[in-house]
Amino acid sequence: MITPSPSVGTATLGIVVLAAGRSTRLGGANKLLLPYPEEPLILCSIRTALASDLGPVAVVLESVAGRLAEAVRSFPVVLIKNPDAEDGVSTSIRRAAEWAFEANNALLLLLGDEPDVDPGVLQAMVGRWRVDQPAALRARYRDRPGHPSLITKKFLSEIDGLVGDRGLSRRFEVARKHDFFVDADAPIDIDTEADYQAALARITH
Repeated sequence: MITPSPSVGTATLGIVVLAAGRSTRLGGANKLLLPYPEEPLILCSIRTALASDLGPVAVVLESVAGRLAEAVRSFPVVLIKNPDAEDGVSTSIRRAAEWAFEANNALLLLLGDEPDVDPGVLQAMVGRWRVDQPAALRARYRDRPGHPSLITKKFLSEIDGLVGDRGLSRRFEVARKHDFFVDADAPIDIDTEADYQAALARITH
């Protein structure tokens, strides 16, 4: 079980990019190293997190060695190793929460394979959280729910219940009041070669 640290007195947050997946639906090659359009895909989410200027940024990786770690090491981010990554995204979410709640009141989650999230969405979501203080928020776009997701210490019991390769979507579905509406279509989530080509087409036309 994750034990939250005492309140730090100010509404601070940590931002974490989840990047420990194995890209099994893309044939085994690490999709986060694919060029988008010229630099590795993972750097898009990292640049978004840093551009939001909302708090410290970390990246959850299966290993802090290797090509993916080297691709992000030059950025001002913390590398979090998740040796249990093969057990699913739930393990990465717990690693993210353990890091963020050491010194912050909230955790903002981004996916490494959703490259086109607008930093303004992060800023608007955090602005809503600072005013209304909900236990959690997740972006709901015009066409579907998506990321980022924001969770606080009040939501920790939901994280403790996660297992395997299931993220927070089911937890949010039972509490629609946590939705933060975004008047735009959801960013492409790159899982397959077709997704990758569609995402490239968006930025090259």
